[in-house]
Amino acid sequence: MDGISQVRTTSTTAPVSRACLTAQAPSLIVATYGGGTGLATQRECLDLLGCYGTGKVLKLAGIVAATVLCGELSLGWAILTEQWVTAHDRLGRNPP
Repeated sequence: MDGISQVRTTSTTAPVSRACLTAQAPSLIVATYGGGTGLATQRECLDLLGCYGTGKVLKLAGIVAATVLCGELSLGWAILTEQWVTAHDRLGRNPP
């Protein structure tokens, strides 16, 4: 299959009651130079993030990873506090 990616998220409780959340994306492919990165829109986005050019790929991968972790935290918290479905109901996004 083309365009398939997988992210596995795990969580544990560390000593002193601290939570640890890990996201692994073994097939994540990012680029900061060459290919489509020279197209106007792609180049502009990479420039805004300070990620255009050689040697910037780890920075871009870090930004992507941080974004994934933020999404996972937000989703997990919404499910834990039982606000995930109620928000959809309240905003009319759950058709009867």
